[in-house]
Amino acid sequence: MNKKNKKKIYIIIACFFSLIVIANIIPPYNAFKQLLNANNQEEHLSALRGFKEKVKINNIEECDNSCESKLFFTSFNEIRTTTEKEDNVIYASTLENKRYKINILNANFLKGATNQHFFKKMVVEIAGEQFTLNELEMRNSQFNLAGNFLNNNTFSRDEVEGVITSININKEALSKLENKLKEKKRKELIKQQLDEKFLKLPDGKLRYYGYKHKDNNINYEIVEYMCSTKGGPVLSHHLKTYFITAGKDYAFKNLAINNKNIGYSKISYDKERKECTVIFPINGRFDGREYERYFFAFLRGWEKEGKRYRLEYISIK
Repeated sequence: MNKKNKKKIYIIIACFFSLIVIANIIPPYNAFKQLLNANNQEEHLSALRGFKEKVKINNIEECDNSCESKLFFTSFNEIRTTTEKEDNVIYASTLENKRYKINILNANFLKGATNQHFFKKMVVEIAGEQFTLNELEMRNSQFNLAGNFLNNNTFSRDEVEGVITSININKEALSKLENKLKEKKRKELIKQQLDEKFLKLPDGKLRYYGYKHKDNNINYEIVEYMCSTKGGPVLSHHLKTYFITAGKDYAFKNLAINNKNIGYSKISYDKERKECTVIFPINGRFDGREYERYFFAFLRGWEKEGKRYRLEYISIK
């Protein structure tokens, strides 16, 4: 073989290796471009098949530094916001709960959700069609992604970029969450209305002797409000002691004089009877004998001052 032919062979080999190097650099972007430019389902599926042929990673969970610049398929859930300025840079977890920093090429995200860790809205384009997901839908979905490893970082989250190829919304979980939030909003509205109604009441003594009792100066809705409101009525040891010592049971009257014999009270609203009730225990040793009993009473009187109120009267009937 002469020198001229050898030179040609070297040039061909050099070109061949150059093409391999270029092929290893360009494919991710060409593959993504085909997915991004797909205008219908047929083009989308064709692009996915082409992408699949270039995939080098079967399981990204087992990746090490050798995965850099390689293509993969995976599924993500729990997409979260980041402190990054880039709109499309997000944090996401795979179904195996490994976290990645991802640049989504075919979606835009809007911050400002009720939960600061999530997005308010997401707009994604798949197969030439736009889909808009709200915060609840995003938090109850699985996102299938065609991706490319940008780098592996053992000290923080691996960085990847990719195209969302499909979305599976968990409609059952979404429906439950939506109903739960509707109920929460309904209760918040009722609470707000009762707050306003309570504020309009004149300051002073509030009395309730049972449903539709002629001597009531408040109705059962206000009683339920005071009975159920967080930080509401507190049954003091003084009231418990007074209640027990006003009774006829001599042993418990004597035990009640010492506060340590009286246990914590449980206050609750009885919707069926439309009553605010309390139950508390008293136990101890008197005259050489052990005593224990739970006492039940109705909350009947309060003192109101602006937004505040305190319990001042309980009764056995």
